[in-house]
Amino acid sequence: MARKPAAAKKNEDPSMADIQKDLAELRGDVNKLVRDLGKLAEHEVDEGVKATRKLAKTASKQVGQTEDRTREMIRENPFAACGVALGVGFLGALMLRR
Repeated sequence: MARKPAAAKKNEDPSMADIQKDLAELRGDVNKLVRDLGKLAEHEVDEGVKATRKLAKTASKQVGQTEDRTREMIRENPFAACGVALGVGFLGALMLRR
């Protein structure tokens, strides 16, 4: 894209027409750059959304597995689960009291 100015080609002082031509080329280059940057940003956003969805799906699966394991442990040890719940409740009450 980087071209020599029209005046440099002729080894003369730049005329108004040469400057206008160079500015038109520069505008075209800037417009193309902005379009390319927009496409790149759109692509990166799409990739970010895909990665976020994948992480959310993984986290959801892990939460489900943890929930299943917790329920299983409560069924296997109901008295221990009640003791833990009582202890957590007691600590919570102490913290809210202050």
